[in-house]
Amino acid sequence: MNNAIEAIESDRKFGMIYIEEHLTDGNYVFRVTDDGPGISPRHLPNIFKMGYSTKFDQKTGNIFRGVGLYGVKMTVEEQFKGSIDVESEQDRNHLHHHDSGHFPCGGNIMKIYIVEDDLSVINILEDIIETQDLGEICGDCGGEPANLADVLRAKPDVILVDFFMPVKDGVEFVKELRAVNTSIKCIMISQVSAKELISKAYSAGVDFFISKPINLIEVRSVLKCRTADHQRTYTRKHPPHVHERDRTSCQR
Repeated sequence: MNNAIEAIESDRKFGMIYIEEHLTDGNYVFRVTDDGPGISPRHLPNIFKMGYSTKFDQKTGNIFRGVGLYGVKMTVEEQFKGSIDVESEQDRNHLHHHDSGHFPCGGNIMKIYIVEDDLSVINILEDIIETQDLGEICGDCGGEPANLADVLRAKPDVILVDFFMPVKDGVEFVKELRAVNTSIKCIMISQVSAKELISKAYSAGVDFFISKPINLIEVRSVLKCRTADHQRTYTRKHPPHVHERDRTSCQR
């Protein structure tokens, strides 16, 4: 019930919630249905995982961590010997509209690629980037070891890369990248606090760090700085036509 209410309130402040209860073949069946915005396919497989959340404290930027639906699932299965599942359709009319007005030119949108072995972290970062209008997601490694050729084909301006990953860690990935490309910005995502490891990452070619657990305010601040730099670089490489400059002068 609480989840349905929160979803409706966050979307349009009003809606309908339907509760059904009936007995079928000796089993009690409870169904809660709402007409809220729905759950995106990105999040649906993760909602029963321990600690999974998409909610942030807007004051601190910290993600809300709790038992959540994991606790509900455990209670239903272990205490009542039942089962629980979720079906959701994301209504097209309620999909978030991302205003591209922050990016004056279509070719000026900052493209971001995510290299991370934890799918839940990928989902959280993609949510932040899209809802905060911080750029365009041009790809992610899907929780698998990143293939440098695939990453480069996506033509990212910025790569968010995890420090500790199996098979190949973030430092090794950045070293490989820097051997063939020095212009793409690399932002390392890590819980690392040891100075020698941080120094190792910077020496490999990392430009910035974002700490784990993911903090909304920190991600927004770092990527907004990168967006500003990206726009300045784009403007230098693609100066406006004369008539565009004249029009800007007239508007002033």
